[in-house]
Amino acid sequence: MKRLLIQSCIFLVSCFSCLTGFAQDQGSNWTHVTDLPVIRAGFSVNHIDGKLYVIGGEQYNPDGAIADVDIYDIEADEWTKGTPMPTARFLVPKLTIGNMIYAIGGNKNHFEAGQKVEVYDVTSDEWTSAADMPTSRNYCAGCVLDGKIYVMGGWSLDMISGEDIYGLNTMERYDPATDTWDTCAPMPTGRFALTACALDGKIYVIGGSKPISEGALGYATVEVYDPETDQWTTISSMNHPRFELTSTVIDGKIWAMYGFPDGNPPPVHSHFEVYDPLTDTWTLHDVSEDLHPQGFAPIHAIYADTLYIFGGYGGSGNNYLNAEVYLYDTTTADPGTSVGESVIQDMRIFPNPASERLTIQTNLTGPFDVEFTTLNGQLIHFERMEGTSQQIDLSSFQKGIYFITIRSKDFVTTRKIIKL
Repeated sequence: MKRLLIQSCIFLVSCFSCLTGFAQDQGSNWTHVTDLPVIRAGFSVNHIDGKLYVIGGEQYNPDGAIADVDIYDIEADEWTKGTPMPTARFLVPKLTIGNMIYAIGGNKNHFEAGQKVEVYDVTSDEWTSAADMPTSRNYCAGCVLDGKIYVMGGWSLDMISGEDIYGLNTMERYDPATDTWDTCAPMPTGRFALTACALDGKIYVIGGSKPISEGALGYATVEVYDPETDQWTTISSMNHPRFELTSTVIDGKIWAMYGFPDGNPPPVHSHFEVYDPLTDTWTLHDVSEDLHPQGFAPIHAIYADTLYIFGGYGGSGNNYLNAEVYLYDTTTADPGTSVGESVIQDMRIFPNPASERLTIQTNLTGPFDVEFTTLNGQLIHFERMEGTSQQIDLSSFQKGIYFITIRSKDFVTTRKIIKL
C-alpha cells in the first residue's frame, strides 16, 4: 500500500514537471529573448510595472525546492536577482496585488503540502510573513479579484485515501487589508491541477484532474463563482478535458491552453480554446502555427498583450530542463482555424425521459467517455465505453434532471436527460 502511494505521488510530480515544457522548434511568430538565469521547473511568474518576477520552483536534486527570485526587465531584456523567498517551495500560484507578490501554499518537497503565506514587496525587495492559509495544499489554483485573493482546489496528504489521491473542493479567500482568511462556498467539483481566471467580477475555475482511482483523467468542467452571492454556477464545458493546463484573459475572453487529457504520458493537447462570456461558448482552435503542437504546457505570463513562455522540459532530471524564454504578440495573432465540435451523424440517446436504462447509439469508431453531472456540476457517474451501441444502468440514480457529456478525442457533446 505504501509503495503504491509513493508511486502515485511520483506520478503527480512527474506530470507537473511536464507543465513547464515547451517545444524546441520555435515558429517564426515567436521571439527568443534572454534565457532564465536559473534552470528550474514548477515556478511562478508575476508581472509588475514592466518587470516579470520568477519565483521559487524545483530542481531535480535531493534538495528539491528552491527559493530564488529572478527579475526580468522587459525593456532592457536582462535579468537581475531579488531577495530569495524565506521558504523554498514550488507549485505556488502566481498572485499579485499592487507591488506585492503573494507566495501561498506549495511544496517543500514532493511529499508535502503547505499553508505558509509570504509576501514580497518589489519596491523594497523584502519578504514578510502573513497569516497562514487555513488549508494546507498544493496543485491548487488562485486568482485576485477586487483586492482579495482566492485559492481553490488542489490536494494535500489529508486528501490521500489508501492508494488514491483526490482533489479538494475548498475555496478560501484572503483579505490583505485585515490579514485574515475566510471560507467561501465550496466548488461543486473537487479537483487538483486546475486553473482559474478572474473576469468581469467573477471567478472562472477551469479543468483539473479527477482522482487517481479514476485514472487521473482531466475535467472539461468550468464553474463560475459570484462573490456577491457566494454561489457557484456551471457553464459550458471546454471541448476537451485538460489538467495541468494554463489560462489567461486576453481582450475580455479566456484562453485555456495546453494540458493533459488523462494520466498517460505526453504529448499534451496541441490546441487551445477561447471562451466568450457573452455567448457562453468555447471555440476550439488549431495551434499548429501559433502555440506549438509538439510543446508541453508552459508556464506563462501576459504583459501588455504579450504572451511570455518560460522554461522547457524534455524528460526527467536537470539535464532535460532548458532555460529558454520566448514572447508572442497576441495582438497580431491569428488564433487559427476553428475546429469546433465534430459532426456526429448518428448520435442517439434514448429513451429520454428514462427510468432504468439509457441507450447510446453513435458512429464513433474509438473509445469515448460518458459523464453524468448534476445541474450544479457535480460529477456522479463516469464510464469509458467503446462500440456503436451501449447501455447505462440508471437504477441507482435519484429522480431528476442531469447533464450527460459524451467525449472522445475529436468531439464533445452535452445534453440534458430526465431520470424518472
